[in-house]
Amino acid sequence: MSTRLKRRRKRRAGYWYGLLQQAVAADRLERGEPPDLSEDEILGWADAFFASHGDWPRFDSGPIPESSGETWLTVAAALALGLRGLPAGGTLPRFFARHRGRYNQSDQDFSGEQIMAWAKSWRAETGRWPTTVSGEIPGQGGLTWLGVDMALRKGRGGLHDGSSLLHFLTGQRHLVHHTPLTEEQILIWADAHHHRTGRWPHGHSGPVLDAPGETWAAISFVLIKGFRSLPGGLTLSQLLIKHRGIRSAACLPPLSIPQILSWADAHHARTGRWPDLRAGPIPESHGESWRTLQDALVNGNRGIPGGSSLAQLLIQQRGVRNPRRPPDLSVPQILVWADAFHARTACWPKPRSGLIPEAPGETWRTVERALKRGDRGLPGRSRLAQLLAQRRGWPYPLRRPALTVPQILAWADAFRARSGTYPSRRSGPIPHAPGETWMAVDGALRTGVRGLPGGSGLTRLLAQHRGWRRPSRRPALTVSQILAWADAFRARNGHWPSRKSGLILEAPGETWDAADRALQRGLRGLPGGSSLPRLIRGK
Repeated sequence: MSTRLKRRRKRRAGYWYGLLQQAVAADRLERGEPPDLSEDEILGWADAFFASHGDWPRFDSGPIPESSGETWLTVAAALALGLRGLPAGGTLPRFFARHRGRYNQSDQDFSGEQIMAWAKSWRAETGRWPTTVSGEIPGQGGLTWLGVDMALRKGRGGLHDGSSLLHFLTGQRHLVHHTPLTEEQILIWADAHHHRTGRWPHGHSGPVLDAPGETWAAISFVLIKGFRSLPGGLTLSQLLIKHRGIRSAACLPPLSIPQILSWADAHHARTGRWPDLRAGPIPESHGESWRTLQDALVNGNRGIPGGSSLAQLLIQQRGVRNPRRPPDLSVPQILVWADAFHARTACWPKPRSGLIPEAPGETWRTVERALKRGDRGLPGRSRLAQLLAQRRGWPYPLRRPALTVPQILAWADAFRARSGTYPSRRSGPIPHAPGETWMAVDGALRTGVRGLPGGSGLTRLLAQHRGWRRPSRRPALTVSQILAWADAFRARNGHWPSRKSGLILEAPGETWDAADRALQRGLRGLPGGSSLPRLIRGK
């Protein structure tokens, strides 16, 4: 089990027990000390609930009509925490599983005969056999047909793995629907699918839109097995090959390199680009696509030796630029392209200016990357803007001006004089410094650029030099307050709380994790540098 999953489960457990403890405290405030419970009493209430609802109660099923002031949440809390005369460590699902045979998700235990009985009952009520999307099974405590399908696939609860709900019902009854099928009807649905999508269906094409409840996976299965009045021994693709003349991968015509190159030349003449795997179908050859040609070139099918690819073929035979080995660049060449861009647009190019018409396949972003990294024959450590500023006199701000702490504090004082409070990183532009924003100042303080030492931030700078602390949205905490909550926790549970103890019952909305974080980081009026365990040990 991964560490992340363990932490998630621990957080869930902490929240669950915190919820139960909060319910117990609220119940005591309302009713005082509640009476003890007996197993027979709980079972009587559960039987009445099942008779009226058709299912067993859960912790969130609300009040219990037979007992004023009692809820299923308080019963679940008594079972889990060992209160009111009941042993600890129980849950409602386990309790009903032991006394009423209710399905318990943590301990699945049902047989194939039970599944078949549930399926027959489902068909008697709905007129159809169940599928994985049929929802819950009535009277089984939340068990769903999807859960049965997963149990069959994984072999849980004493079942053999490797099956599924569809295969199980098919094997038991030789059909999932009583409606017979014919090859003509399947072909009509296939024609409609092709008309809508432009493709012929296969086993993974999902539901059959023209036949509610049917799927192409089920149709492919019954075609092979011969169920539902079909002869059997025929796959869906074989049926389409036989009656619709669909091309089969096993009988595709042979290819040749000159033929592929002629199709590539035609594609280039039409589009101005050489084809790749995403170019789709080939109009000059019905049923062919550039992806099928790629498969043949790579694997050596259909009369081609293999070991190649579409990109390699075009590089070798048509001199197409290799994207993995682009040609070298030079500064004079880049300047020629920049001059042409300026002549067309009256402005100089930027990295986001797109394609370079004078160099097919080249973009200003690739030029920027090569200038920066020193790739493709360039010296590196430069930028497109820097090159244009040096060689063409373009007034581009290569570096932002340096900042100083006194300067930032002066801007902050002016901000407070205007607004009554100090700025935050979200306070927008700085009026006294055109082009500057508080977001940029905060980033420079954190990262240590523009002449600043780094490792700080706007909030920390103002706290250090102006003694200002941002008001917290949550109420302040005190050490004595946290200790009082810890004493109450120990009085109830017999042990001290930890950061994973969930909600603090005496302070709605507060958690022990939030209190521990505030003690560590100095939040919400606390000095910081401590923690919940240290505070309790030093008591």
